Amino acid sequence: MKALGTNDGGSATAEFAIVVPAILVVLGVILAAMGMGRDSIAYTSLANQAARSIARGEDVSTVRERIERIAPHAQLTVDQSSDVCVTVTSLTPPRQWWNAAHPAGFACAPREA
Repeated sequence: MKALGTNDGGSATAEFAIVVPAILVVLGVILAAMGMGRDSIAYTSLANQAARSIARGEDVSTVRERIERIAPHAQLTVDQSSDVCVTVTSLTPPRQWWNAAHPAGFACAPREA
């Protein structure tokens, strides 16, 4: 004789089959966002260092060489119209299939006299 209210009819298995893939998708999205954030912070830091160096009077080619040593496939774009503004962009394809954007960083620094 069965106990009253214990027959779930396989609903626990069905719930498990739905919940586990959903949790894995959410975990994957979180990990992808963390990776994109890490790359964005790294390239923004490179741009900030480059902008400050150029604003202090360091040669652009020297700064470009330093950036290429740190990030071999990075492109440095410098705008010196008023302040020194630098964009550092990765030229390599994204490492993960879910990260379609190329990491980039942007920073400006006032010229020092």
